[in-house]
Amino acid sequence: MTRLIGFICSTAFLLLLSYLPLQAQTKIEFQTAEGFTDNLFLDTNSTGDNYNTTKVDISTYPVKFMELKLANEYTYYGDTYNLSNFKGDVGVTLLPLNENSAFSLYINGNYSTRVYRVAYQHFSTDNYDLAAGLGYSISEVFQLRTGWNYNSAEYTNELPKKVDTTDIVISPFPPYDTTVYTNVSFGMEADNDNHEFYIGGNFTFPGSNTVDLEAGYARKNMAFVERPENRDYLRAGRDSLVDGKLESFYFSPRFSRPIGDKFGLNITYIYRNFKDPDNIVVPGISTEFLSPWASVYEGEAITATIKTFLIPNFIVIVGAGYWDKDFLTTEQKIDDNNTATPEIQIRDRRDYQSKIYLSIQKPFPLRQGILIEPALQFDYSDNKSSNSLYDYSSFSALLAVKIHF
Repeated sequence: MTRLIGFICSTAFLLLLSYLPLQAQTKIEFQTAEGFTDNLFLDTNSTGDNYNTTKVDISTYPVKFMELKLANEYTYYGDTYNLSNFKGDVGVTLLPLNENSAFSLYINGNYSTRVYRVAYQHFSTDNYDLAAGLGYSISEVFQLRTGWNYNSAEYTNELPKKVDTTDIVISPFPPYDTTVYTNVSFGMEADNDNHEFYIGGNFTFPGSNTVDLEAGYARKNMAFVERPENRDYLRAGRDSLVDGKLESFYFSPRFSRPIGDKFGLNITYIYRNFKDPDNIVVPGISTEFLSPWASVYEGEAITATIKTFLIPNFIVIVGAGYWDKDFLTTEQKIDDNNTATPEIQIRDRRDYQSKIYLSIQKPFPLRQGILIEPALQFDYSDNKSSNSLYDYSSFSALLAVKIHF
């Protein structure tokens, strides 16, 4: 009840702020949201929790071709309160070319930091992003583009190396001896930087049928361990971290079109393929919730959304998606292992995920261009995995109020 009162008071406070006068060259967006999920950590433990998010975005335009943006966001979890975190962003965007030119140039730089409480502080990160894109409009129905994106992720409180001198390892491989090893874990070596280059085009055909094609190459510089040839676990005494790179290629077509004057359809497909990933092992962490490698996978995905204005003054979006995810090899806990091998072993993981999604929005325009936009969102996911820990389903709901002025 206390958190519900806090949500109502926050919304009322934002409504009051929306009536304050603002200068024309500045835009402010407030959002407060109350959410629930029945599977917070996205695994078979099915831990449920409520959370509240408050976010403020401020954009200002000192000159016509420049945007400066400042954003702050705080998320509080009711039961798993140690997961509560703060995220701050500051960025600049430049569009230096004349808006009437056939060429368009986009340059963006952004710094963000996310800070968790002590129990999850090893996931706290600083991110540095740069992006540049060049477009050329051949005609009103045919545009080309190319660009580059860069991200550097630094984990500000990485887990330290852990030493345990009591472990005994019985080797199942020659020379089959029983040896007492000093077990030194690798900790969490997750810092990485990523370069991505892309080229694409947008084509509009008769009947407002639009096809967008994009292909790209990405290179992630990271630390990893080369996969051992004769065992399924790592030994810090024999294995060592090396600096290497993970290369990938992707291709993504997208189709969109209106259906009458009340519906719009969008279908997107993406295929990503790693180059020689079999020798890469990420030590110390797995692809679980919050892991730096949870979003690093090859495979394919297809998503479809329908946006409708069929209900007067409401925006309804219905979506569905399917993902085939082949993750990097990571260290995972093996519950049914025998005593001759360590409990933590290296394993491949492949997931097949399906999701459905529903969003209902109701914009309320007010005086002086102020817009209040409450929204209700639901989504349901079903995940099948080669690792039984990640055979799960999840349901989440979110009630949000956003104010633009």
